[in-house]
Amino acid sequence: MKKIVFKKKFEILKEYLTEEILKRKPGEKLPTEHELVKIYNVNRGTINKVLSFLEQEGLIERKTKVGTIIKPIDERKLNYRIGVLIERATGHVYGKLTHLIIRQMQENLYFPVLIDNTPGKEEISLNQIEDVIENRPEFIVIDGVGDFRFDLIKKNISKIKNLIFINKFESELKFKATFILSDYEMGGFLGTEYLFNEGCRNIILVTQANPSYLPNIDIERIKGVKKAFKNFELKFEEENLIVNKGEDYLKEKIYYLFNKKKKDIGIFAFADYVARKVQKYLEEKGIWLGIDYKMIGYFNTPYSMDFEPQISSISINEEGLAENLGKILKEGKFPKKTFQVPQILIKR
Repeated sequence: MKKIVFKKKFEILKEYLTEEILKRKPGEKLPTEHELVKIYNVNRGTINKVLSFLEQEGLIERKTKVGTIIKPIDERKLNYRIGVLIERATGHVYGKLTHLIIRQMQENLYFPVLIDNTPGKEEISLNQIEDVIENRPEFIVIDGVGDFRFDLIKKNISKIKNLIFINKFESELKFKATFILSDYEMGGFLGTEYLFNEGCRNIILVTQANPSYLPNIDIERIKGVKKAFKNFELKFEEENLIVNKGEDYLKEKIYYLFNKKKKDIGIFAFADYVARKVQKYLEEKGIWLGIDYKMIGYFNTPYSMDFEPQISSISINEEGLAENLGKILKEGKFPKKTFQVPQILIKR
């Protein structure tokens, strides 16, 4: 059970004034000490102490006969410019994206705090999330993977200054937030179009997993796949969609479809490591990648390039996601809208 802490007037006023400063533009003046006494119903000595503290921290400058002026962002100290990233910090995709996001935070003079939301560490990360929210960081960036505890954010939304979802948003909950999302529908389209252009007319789709949550990115990717079929005036057959429910199921479905289709086969695997699994299963039957079928993977991880033959893959465009975040941090504004970052086809 958490302790209830009764804050002193100094601490409460410091929080109020800090929030007020961060809402206003650099160069603006705060109300006079006399006006602040009336607004916050505290004595002038407390007002003076808080303003002195905020000046020492680099948020304001107090000038005789001029007043209290808000300092430019790049002249403030880092104490009040903390940015939080909540993301799975392991794996080929997340490791790269994490590195790029942290670099953008640092380049824009924020002190980055990383909370690792990797499966298996949820209990630790949930406690850390609650603690960090209480410290009122400038913003919180969340990769909105479907099994994330969105309800915890919703419960504490009034305490979060600026909320950013990046890469994915797999939740039915509604948030007033900035969304910097990788365009998974576009990725589904690009992968399917690539196989069509390679002469494949029988396209087999293999999903990454079988998530219990809705919505999820597979829905977006399949939208893009169907769009490509429509553009090529071909019929999408639901039978050719394999929802990955495990190794035995995947093998059975792959073998069945190969025996039925026989030629002009292209496989679109929604993860590079799944593509390599499929390749292995087919090699056990004497069916060879590049000779008997073509394939494209997803996420452009080492699985796509560190084995032979290499395979083409769809990149979620980690650089583009991080650059969009960097632009928002540089401007110091957090628009409540969605930015769709185009995915990229990497041909090999």
